[in-house]
Amino acid sequence: MNKSIYVYANGIRCLPSIPSEYKKNKIVFIGNMRTLQNQDAAEFFIYEILPAVKKEIPKTEFHIIGVVPSTYMKKMLCFENVVVSGFVNSVEDEIKNAAVSVAPLRIAAGIQNKVLISMACAVPVVLTSLISAGIPELESSKNCIIADKKNDFASAVVSIMKNENIRNNIGKAGYEMVLSEYSWDKKLQGYEELPA
Repeated sequence: MNKSIYVYANGIRCLPSIPSEYKKNKIVFIGNMRTLQNQDAAEFFIYEILPAVKKEIPKTEFHIIGVVPSTYMKKMLCFENVVVSGFVNSVEDEIKNAAVSVAPLRIAAGIQNKVLISMACAVPVVLTSLISAGIPELESSKNCIIADKKNDFASAVVSIMKNENIRNNIGKAGYEMVLSEYSWDKKLQGYEELPA
């Protein structure tokens, strides 16, 4: 074993403080929309989950944030109250005022930055169990909500959007978890002490 090789795992930049205001009708999804898993997740949410959410909260807006091929963007813009941002300079600036972030992925592998980035902005996340396995610190109903069935997923999203206390408590717990376990300060701890 080579003792001069050091591995520093993925880190996330956390906002310096938790935002005090947010849009109560804004849902965000983060992802490179060139990939099959993100396209499947966004369409699953739009077709299978969003109608149930809008039944309870009619003015709900669903924002897709990330690189989007032009043909896919045109397809998504056909839906009412679906906003496609495409590439943005700062994902954090686009999502920090959201009521909730969703990650209804049915195809996935590894750690999902979309979950950690949202938590680093104190935005609560509703996600599927498939991707929760990549982040062992997740605890459903504490620092996130894990749901697989579309009705359960929709109910979780609605409960967060309708209840400011639930939204803020889960968002704060997620923020604190990322700050303590996945921030760059945590991940690079001891870096300056490496032997020459």
